[in-house]
Amino acid sequence: PHRPGAGVQARGHAAITRLRLVSSSYDYTVAALSDCEGGLTCTMEVARAHFTAASITPVDSFEAGADLVRSGAVESLIVPGAYPLLASFIMDPLLVARDVFLGPIVPLVLARAPESELAAPKTVYLHGATEALVPEAGLPPDIQRLHCVSNTEACRRAASDRESVAITNQPSASHFQMKVLKVLRVAINMPWILFSAAGTGQVRGK
Repeated sequence: PHRPGAGVQARGHAAITRLRLVSSSYDYTVAALSDCEGGLTCTMEVARAHFTAASITPVDSFEAGADLVRSGAVESLIVPGAYPLLASFIMDPLLVARDVFLGPIVPLVLARAPESELAAPKTVYLHGATEALVPEAGLPPDIQRLHCVSNTEACRRAASDRESVAITNQPSASHFQMKVLKVLRVAINMPWILFSAAGTGQVRGK
């Protein structure tokens, strides 16, 4: 019998907890949200840690990844449970949620460009999945919120805007040499959903 927590495995940057007994040694293609910096997104961190035998295809949005799955160019797409538009994939008649697992994400932080000394920033750059952290970040309630396709893009844009801050992840903040103002979350467990094309059968594993 399966015991709670018995599926924890240390792989790369993350420990993965399986929600059901499906092999994590996938040998097919998985689309994962990435960036031009070489994979600083939370999604790519988890994908590299979990899909150790898969070929990972970087995409610049989850929607672009879904298009690749529908067309048959890749076999699966990984999406975090916190993504605000997750339901659009769940309800898509051409996609099927094939697998779910828990994987901790890297720390989420509030950061700004090191040369910025603004007491009250005018803008916050963020991914939609982190918008719930705005009040906790101590930002003005009327601050302009500019949504980005990834935590990396949020950090990149804030790095060149001295009147702004970013809610981003720690690897991106470090890459862009941002000053971390506050750590908002540390290694929280995120549910990850693996989507494949409808009618293709169960995902393959070794």
